[in-house]
Amino acid sequence: MDQMKRFIDILVPIYTCNFKCDYCYISHNAPQHSDGKPFKYSPETIGRAFSADRLGGVCLVNMCGVGETLIPNEIIEITRQILMQRHYVWIVTNGTLTKRFNQFANFPAELRKRLGFKMSFHYLELIEHGLLDCFFDNVKIVKNAHMSFSVEVTANDEAESHISEILELTKSKLGHYCHISLPRDEKDPDYTLMSKHSLEKFHRIWGVFDSPMLDFKVSTWMQKRKEYCYAGAWTYLLSLETGVLSTCYGQIYGQDFFDLSKPIRDIPVGHHCKQSHCFNGHAFLALGDVLEVKGITYTDIRNRVASDESNWLTPEMKAFCSQRLQEGNKIFSNREKMWLELRKPFFIRSDFKNKVIKRIKNICFKRKTRK
Repeated sequence: MDQMKRFIDILVPIYTCNFKCDYCYISHNAPQHSDGKPFKYSPETIGRAFSADRLGGVCLVNMCGVGETLIPNEIIEITRQILMQRHYVWIVTNGTLTKRFNQFANFPAELRKRLGFKMSFHYLELIEHGLLDCFFDNVKIVKNAHMSFSVEVTANDEAESHISEILELTKSKLGHYCHISLPRDEKDPDYTLMSKHSLEKFHRIWGVFDSPMLDFKVSTWMQKRKEYCYAGAWTYLLSLETGVLSTCYGQIYGQDFFDLSKPIRDIPVGHHCKQSHCFNGHAFLALGDVLEVKGITYTDIRNRVASDESNWLTPEMKAFCSQRLQEGNKIFSNREKMWLELRKPFFIRSDFKNKVIKRIKNICFKRKTRK
């Protein structure tokens, strides 16, 4: 089994979508473009930047557009190039672009087993556009091609009256109920719940889906993380539009991911999270960025065992996503944490600063200075 080294969440520069959901948290603050912005980097360049040797090992990669991720033609070859570096890839999609799923189904089996799709089930939009059958047909394409899938509903007040229909439909078509995600208001700097209900009532209403994703998100919602966080050392955010690799949401530190002459720096968030809560904790916390948050894996968040005993995830994806990042990475000592904090203000260094940093590093890591 491959050991997980890092998690990289990729923002794909596409700003258009064939749906227009009122509860879409991705597009609330996004600029509205008529077309997706051209990709700054070629698929081959992206593939080289994602070299497993450069990243220290095999990574879990998530790809999500500001609009519908699968619209750009480039997404096929970009995905292929990343998979060819031995990584495991999830793509967020509304599940309606059949042509794309057929293209992915033509990938070699070695790549397909490490590819999965997070298929957002926008029930009312699918009905309005007459794409309900199309959605489930595309799930079949993914399943028959031995790729992973995970179906989720972004719960919202408008769809509340249709819960029984969604339960029945997903159970009959998928062999299990879909997962449930919380809607967040990104116009609010605290990313509060987008609902007229309290969090507790919202959980009771949508809890009938028995979704570990929902349960975990509710358990961590609006909880300020004060523990040491390894985001920026174990997990990252990457913009394919700018090429900037960021530590996490709202953090000021970043680096040029596509400058292959420089190694990836560890710039952990530590005790300085700038967010009111880890609103995407179902990924970052479940994967282990905060050691104190235990008891669930990313497989728990994404998988379902259907009525025919089949899994939504391939055996390879299921095993890989069952890991926590601490299994493939070093847990920092207090001295190392201090060193990593001290280096943050010194990204632009004079010769004098270099000498100071070298001395601090030797003390923190107990290394002998050469004479």
